[in-house]
Amino acid sequence: MNQNKMSLDTLQKEAVFSHFFALCRIPHNSHEEKNLSDAIWTWAKAKGMAVWQDERNNLLLRRDASPDARQKPGLIMQAHMDMVCEKAPHVVHDFQKDPLVLEVSGDLLGTGGRTTLGADDGIGVALGLAIMEHPPASHPELELLLTTDEEDTFSGAAAVDFSRIHGRQLLNLDHAREGQAIVGSAGGMGVCCQKYVQLESVQKEDRFICLSIDGMVGGHSGEDIHRGRGSAISLLGRWLEAAGKTAPFRLAQLKGGTFRLAIAREARAVIAVDKVVEPAVVETLESARNHILSEYKETNPEMRMHIEATSIDRISVISARDSKLTTAFLLLAPQGILEMEGLDHFCVRSSANLGELTFDEKKKCVKGMIELRSSATMGAEAMYGKIEALMHLVEGSCTTFSPYPAWPYRKKSSLREKVRKTYETLGQGALLVTPVHCGLECGFFAAACPDLDCVSMGPDTFDLHSPQESLSISSTLRVEHFLRELIKELAR
Repeated sequence: MNQNKMSLDTLQKEAVFSHFFALCRIPHNSHEEKNLSDAIWTWAKAKGMAVWQDERNNLLLRRDASPDARQKPGLIMQAHMDMVCEKAPHVVHDFQKDPLVLEVSGDLLGTGGRTTLGADDGIGVALGLAIMEHPPASHPELELLLTTDEEDTFSGAAAVDFSRIHGRQLLNLDHAREGQAIVGSAGGMGVCCQKYVQLESVQKEDRFICLSIDGMVGGHSGEDIHRGRGSAISLLGRWLEAAGKTAPFRLAQLKGGTFRLAIAREARAVIAVDKVVEPAVVETLESARNHILSEYKETNPEMRMHIEATSIDRISVISARDSKLTTAFLLLAPQGILEMEGLDHFCVRSSANLGELTFDEKKKCVKGMIELRSSATMGAEAMYGKIEALMHLVEGSCTTFSPYPAWPYRKKSSLREKVRKTYETLGQGALLVTPVHCGLECGFFAAACPDLDCVSMGPDTFDLHSPQESLSISSTLRVEHFLRELIKELAR
């Protein structure tokens, strides 16, 4: 394909992109995948495939082996149907009803920075559908397992019934780097941190200052956690802490991020200070702003930090004491890499992401949502112990939710060796075989079916979980070709 002439119309002629474009026309946020699941079920039935849909709207499609490969072990291809829904601040988009707006820029398919693309993992779904529709002439039994709610609680993967599934070789299509075969993933959990606060009356001498951070790159809380992009919420805590060294303040508003699985790109606070100390506080904030912007100028070239005098319709604010404790939480909440693996190549073992921050004035409650990840057996639990200690110190509380298991490395893997052989036979260089620092559904599958042999692969996708998300067109086509060659190898 001539990349200089690529357009949406030319891509539509490629089976994998035709399927992907169809997905993009059907909203499919986590917990809202039923319409997409029903559409794929209807399509599979029309194509004469065996297809099952469970109560979680998971799908299993099956195609019989070609006559020459009926005795060969079958292959399960697997992807998830839901997507993370993030949009740029200026964009009007309703993820419950609006189709995604797509653009081609060179070799990249994206949304022009408007919204997430949903290539995580819509392109995995599309690859599976393209193969199931037109498999190689010689192929073993093929199954396509499509799950729901991967981006939130993994409830779809947790509900999969392997008694219905024939295959014991599973190729997960939810990785974002071509040339890598993933053979293990982190486990983790969500953590909800809450601090109830005392409110005090606004005083006549109070002056309000609005602090806002935006324009940060953000990204995937697992796969991008090592890129040094910083978190708007954590930096807001650092900024507030600098102000508190000059004079006491009381928080009036507090908000940051949108989802615990996405690194926070924006954060905002409004503080009340006595008019006598306002100039000194602003001076301190300006100095801290300059230091932070300088520190992050390479990884966040569009980052902005605003300081504005403001007036708000408030009769109460968080007490000075609880404002100080809340700032301590933001400053000390674990964020980013916490531990590295002892491997020859770069790999994160444990990390945390404070991805969402809110203040509910009616409930008098500050809430933070954290995602913990670790490939160590008890790594997430150990990190949670530290958060428990922190919340005790700031007079708050925390609870866990949506735990998911790690996918342990398998020493002997027939599928891994066939994947490696096929990839290197195609002349695309050596294949990097590595674990990955994100949660993959393979952890649930391996726990439910101990003899399951899993590998995860996929095309190059960039800036996941952010409006800058994009997908390499050429990489997608190469991965589709690789899948077809792998299936031929499995049929031999």
